[in-house]
Amino acid sequence: VSLLNKQGIMKCVSLLLLVVAVVVVSASKDNWIVGFSAQNISPSEGESCCLGGYGECLCSRQQTGVHDPIFARAFYLKVGTEEMVFVSIDTVGMSNRFIDDCISNSSAYISDPNRIIMSSTHSHSSPDFAGIWGGVGAEYRKFAISQVVQAIAVAKTSAVEAQLYIAKGEHDQTSNRRGWDSTDYTVLTLWATDINTGDLIGMLVNFGAHPTILGSDNTMVSRDWVNGLIVTLEEKLGADTVMYVNAAQGDVSASRSGLTGDGFDKCFEYGENLAQTVLKSLDNSTSGAVSIVYPEVYLVFSFWTQCVTNNLFIAAANSLGLCSNYIFRDAKDGECPHGKLELPPKLVDTQLAYIRLGQQVQLAVLPGEATTRMAIDGVGATGFNSSTDAIKESMTAPYQGVFGLSTDFLGYFVPEDEWNKPKHDANPDNSDYEESVSLGGDQANVWIRDRVKSLIA
Repeated sequence: VSLLNKQGIMKCVSLLLLVVAVVVVSASKDNWIVGFSAQNISPSEGESCCLGGYGECLCSRQQTGVHDPIFARAFYLKVGTEEMVFVSIDTVGMSNRFIDDCISNSSAYISDPNRIIMSSTHSHSSPDFAGIWGGVGAEYRKFAISQVVQAIAVAKTSAVEAQLYIAKGEHDQTSNRRGWDSTDYTVLTLWATDINTGDLIGMLVNFGAHPTILGSDNTMVSRDWVNGLIVTLEEKLGADTVMYVNAAQGDVSASRSGLTGDGFDKCFEYGENLAQTVLKSLDNSTSGAVSIVYPEVYLVFSFWTQCVTNNLFIAAANSLGLCSNYIFRDAKDGECPHGKLELPPKLVDTQLAYIRLGQQVQLAVLPGEATTRMAIDGVGATGFNSSTDAIKESMTAPYQGVFGLSTDFLGYFVPEDEWNKPKHDANPDNSDYEESVSLGGDQANVWIRDRVKSLIA
């Protein structure tokens, strides 16, 4: 299969996939129904919008303009009566209250709130819809939510019968900032074409690396390197057709090695390089990595109440104006025992999910930033044990993914064997940054890994 031409996309299908397509259509009474939409959520000039990701819980970076527009993008999927929608928003992160408001306002289009999977692209030069770094003004927040709803509405109402495909490649232009010997290089690409015309409907790219090439000195709104990825793909495949969702990027940086230019040019080059990896994977004649996805959706959630024992998080939750967008509750005496507590603990209701598309694709949907060794086995370093029993090891489908920063924004998830606070040489860099921006406690394997693995089917 080749997706390398805008016109007549997917009309040229290899013999192997053509045979599979016949089997898929004849074996199922339903086809995929797919729609896609992209809605601009860029703030206006002078609008109150703090950029998130760097610094303290104060608005140290009020936006001074828009370098490249930011969007809410929706990818709607339906088979029979089963429907769901992936929503990707160009923001550093979204609080649970912001997510709840987006979902509740979309109820006229998607009645089941658990069928909307909202994700943050996580550029550190994008709006703070989490309310941690100063947040955004009330009018801009209202506008952004309305555009999310519009994206969902248009994606659903424009949906048509489609064929769904999946491809995978590898992109190793990354570095592990905790000193481990690798990251998860997997690039998953899910896309749909109109079953009658072959035209591209929409595409989702899943990859793990922080969009942080731009530093804390930047005050222009930007998607960081995600801009280069989206622009390059859409120039090749068609406007408003591509979205990005993070993978396990908690300890992953986008490597600057080999990049030229400064600032925004370097961002674009990185995204452009990743786009070339995607395009290569779509060409089945050279990659051999493309599969048709059978029309079937399996989606299951796990809901639980999580203790928040990180004193910094608790202090922020207690302070007016800081983290006020989150819905926290006070814990009862003894409900969240923790030896490092200096402040009364909090509780937060959260969730994760497992998704299977056909028999080809398995996805773990996580409410924060999972580090590499939580996702894949075999990641180690000299003098340290390699990771084992990771999330993907429980998956059996040929295409496996982690959707991070999805359904919630609860900081980093670090496996117990590398938890490093206080420092005790648990990771090669002897660092504890990720621990300091977590819910607290060294039990992410229990909170996240074991819970999602119990859902995998």
